[in-house]
Amino acid sequence: MGKKIEQLYQFAKFATLGIPADAVCSVDVTNRCNLRCHHCYFFEHEQPENITVEDWRAFFEKLKAEGFPFFSCTWVGGEPLMRKEVIEMGSQYFRSNMVVTNGTIEIPDWKHIHFKISVDGKEERHNRLRGAKTYQKIKKTIRAAADKGLRVGIATVVTRENEAELEEFVEEWRHEPISRGIVFDFYTYMHGQPEADKLWLNYEERDRVIDRILAIKERYPNLIEMPAHALNLLRSDNCRKITDNCLATSKMASWDVSGKRKEKCILGPKADCDRCGCGVPFWLQAVEDLDAETIGRMFGPGAAKYAKYLVPLRFLKSLRPEPKPKTDEKRELYQISRN
Repeated sequence: MGKKIEQLYQFAKFATLGIPADAVCSVDVTNRCNLRCHHCYFFEHEQPENITVEDWRAFFEKLKAEGFPFFSCTWVGGEPLMRKEVIEMGSQYFRSNMVVTNGTIEIPDWKHIHFKISVDGKEERHNRLRGAKTYQKIKKTIRAAADKGLRVGIATVVTRENEAELEEFVEEWRHEPISRGIVFDFYTYMHGQPEADKLWLNYEERDRVIDRILAIKERYPNLIEMPAHALNLLRSDNCRKITDNCLATSKMASWDVSGKRKEKCILGPKADCDRCGCGVPFWLQAVEDLDAETIGRMFGPGAAKYAKYLVPLRFLKSLRPEPKPKTDEKRELYQISRN
């Protein structure tokens, strides 16, 4: 009961006052990875040195003293499970945690965290993008995690290479024990990435793929985790309105492996915002729109039930002062001392 009350309380705050600054976070856990995926944004940027677990602890303690919201965090990388100790410590500060992993390392027995394993197409396609023989290893990892009662799902980046097999892909994976379902992102064009032109779907192509994902979602509503409203915001006639006023820039805190704020967003400075396919800003907008399905996935079915009744109270949001932009000087507050 306590958890449900907490969820409803957080929902009421979000619904009436809007999403607070830095409510959604991401942490680059490590600059190391055991794979080199063709479409990965991480190694398109020069990576600083990893800081220690104790540095991260001091960092979170400092944020806590400053009243940081600590609503949710996504632990990424590199391969985040190559530094489990950072996640094990840092996840205790946040109400909600998700780890995005490539599935080649055993999932730790962390019941308070849910996991998304990256699978980008059927076996041949996935192995070309992420490395030979990883596909079957992922299936073993997911089955072993499910046997331990862990919450595991799939994160799939839709590209021009894999979009043709989405239906077959879903049919195969719906028989696996993925209790957290499948979430789809679209490949974001990354300047300087050798395969960017081969991977990025133009807007007309993306619209057609969204139609297909929505049709799959209609057949398997509990399997496709991406809310229909967020998917529709990704369409060609909506997406630029979202990315031109991207909520990720003000509502999301993304830190690199040194504890420094990343430029723009989780994807880093080379991401082309006009060709963004990252689900985060579209999820955030769906929350701002009080979409019932999105609210339900974030705050539980009780919150979804009351979402429509809180729409008239959105005027309270206008009474809340806008947070001041973070200047370079203020960003320093979020950096870790190396001393």
